[in-house]
Amino acid sequence: ACTLVAVAVSRRLLAADVFSSDAFVHQYWMWSFRDPALFTDALTAELRGSARYPDGYELLFRLAAQVVSPIVFGEWLGVALMALSGWLVFLIVREHEPWRPAAWIAAALFLALIDIHRFHGGFPRAFVHPVVLLCVLLAMRRRDAAAAAVAAGGALVYPTAALLAAGVLAVAALLLRDRRRAAFAALALAGTVGLVLVSGGGAPSVLTAAEARAYPEFGAHGPLHYFVP
Repeated sequence: ACTLVAVAVSRRLLAADVFSSDAFVHQYWMWSFRDPALFTDALTAELRGSARYPDGYELLFRLAAQVVSPIVFGEWLGVALMALSGWLVFLIVREHEPWRPAAWIAAALFLALIDIHRFHGGFPRAFVHPVVLLCVLLAMRRRDAAAAAVAAGGALVYPTAALLAAGVLAVAALLLRDRRRAAFAALALAGTVGLVLVSGGGAPSVLTAAEARAYPEFGAHGPLHYFVP
């Protein structure tokens, strides 16, 4: 049911002639994973130097780009993460509440707010809900080591998700005054910081306003008017 809803609300984006505008910033250049001769221009080099994509996220698209368009893959990845998140909400409420309709109502309410969850396009931010919700579910089932591993591993796809998940574990440990949970929360946070430091690289290079104005894309007739005037 969650998958059917996710496909239904994404049907316009899944059309062949409709694209997320962010795909023309964060995914178009991933075609170069299959053909290194593509997108060797200066603007794309500046763009890639101005952002850091999590290692796990980039590896996922590097593998997918060998067989499918990275933009199409991103669209369907967003659908899959949306459906997975709705299902995790269902399982969490089922764990909390024995009244069987409650889990269905919770999943329906979550999916009804789909436009604020930012799944569309399968960008790194789409991993926030699956990582945090899976961490919550595992912690509820007292699988603290697995919850800590999921929280820390989230840094490979979206560091913000990892920090949120580790924060959930820490708050639960404090509220319950549970030393064991606190130890795993600390482990999750340490793992998150370690993965960010190891895989994050240096700080992104900065594209100045003067440099941006040299490119037609940022000029009066380009699609990005941030620096005009």
